[in-house]
Amino acid sequence: EQGRDARVHASTVQMGGRLGKSFVTGRMMDQGGEFRGLGVFAGANHETLDMEMMAEHHADHGQSSLLYKVVVKDRAHSVFQGNLLIPEGRKDVDSHQVNNNILLDRNARAESIPRLIIQSEDVSCEHGATVGELEDDALFFLMSRGLTEPDARALLVAGFLAEAIEEIPAPALHEDLLEESRHKLAL
Repeated sequence: EQGRDARVHASTVQMGGRLGKSFVTGRMMDQGGEFRGLGVFAGANHETLDMEMMAEHHADHGQSSLLYKVVVKDRAHSVFQGNLLIPEGRKDVDSHQVNNNILLDRNARAESIPRLIIQSEDVSCEHGATVGELEDDALFFLMSRGLTEPDARALLVAGFLAEAIEEIPAPALHEDLLEESRHKLAL
């Protein structure tokens, strides 16, 4: 729970596990609260992770944003539930949520489930999700510049995850997290 003008940044990085469920919730209880929920999941084999992020705006003049990046392969499965609650009577609230997923093969799955409960009119809210494979054109471009296909794939995945990882307020961990994701995904 956040008080007046409080800023919270919650980061979570998961590199797999047989079956997992995680919750991250930010509650702006007073004016001026800002909440940033950030998540990364790299999954392989039969690993499953259900991530539920929630931003609740119980006061005026608040901001929230959720970003969840996923790369899965084999039979790994990701579920992202992005939740937003803005009760009646709130004003000047700005909220965004984005879930981007890369499937490294046809057996992997990723689901994005946005739940926006917006009971006020003086707010700005948006959500978006993507699920796809690495782009053939991007792979071709990198390979035409001398990279092998595995190196090109690893570079594209690292670039995709780096957007979120580099935002984690612990710069000393960034390179280790990218390396762990490369190892986890066997790139």
